[in-house]
Amino acid sequence: MVLAPAKEPLELLTPAAQMKNVARLAWVQPEMEMITKQWKAAGGYSAPPKITDGYQKQMKELFKKHNCSPTRSLVGIFVQVKHCKR
Repeated sequence: MVLAPAKEPLELLTPAAQMKNVARLAWVQPEMEMITKQWKAAGGYSAPPKITDGYQKQMKELFKKHNCSPTRSLVGIFVQVKHCKR
């Protein structure tokens, strides 16, 4: 299941867009766990930089493939905090 990417940056701020992102993250969670498990088996934080770089690349590709990001759901919160400080 691959959903269409947001057409405008402001679409990322809507609650519906944030909920879709959370749903996509839940959908790819088993793949994320598998990639993380392989990385931890290779040494985790003690792994050579080449292994860690490969882990990060795999995660980025997974997020790009499914059009999701762990930080995308926080965009609305940051905008709200910025407006509250005024």
